[in-house]
Amino acid sequence: MLPGSGGQTGPFGTEEEGISKRELEKTVDQRILGDDEFVGKVLDKGQEKILPGKRQHEFKLEEIAGGIQEVCGIGGEELRGKGRSPETMRARGLFSLIAREYGYKGVDIGKFLGRDSGSITKYSNRREELEETLKRVLSVLDDRSKFKIQV
Repeated sequence: MLPGSGGQTGPFGTEEEGISKRELEKTVDQRILGDDEFVGKVLDKGQEKILPGKRQHEFKLEEIAGGIQEVCGIGGEELRGKGRSPETMRARGLFSLIAREYGYKGVDIGKFLGRDSGSITKYSNRREELEETLKRVLSVLDDRSKFKIQV
């Protein structure tokens, strides 16, 4: 129930019905104030920040690891292992970047890899160095996505 409601439900129901006061406060006011031109510019800017190909959890982390294995030859066990060879570190960096592309948080990536979130951040900072291989892995995953839709 909403605090101070004296046992009554609020206009949007009770917390038991799935809407907490905190959630309600986060989503109630999402207006953009300004004239049409300003609103258009804000919306255009917002669209620029949405990366093409960024689809929330389209692939499971295991599937992303499969894409890394296909391109780099480093499988899930090695990604999660203790190895620190340059190839393994590069594969972990790619995995972290790609998982972020697909909407995973650093904490979730860290749990999958058995690493702390600080390590994931370090991997993510290597984007420029890994760009070419990153594109190849994303292409492999994109091909798999097309196959999923056709089947």
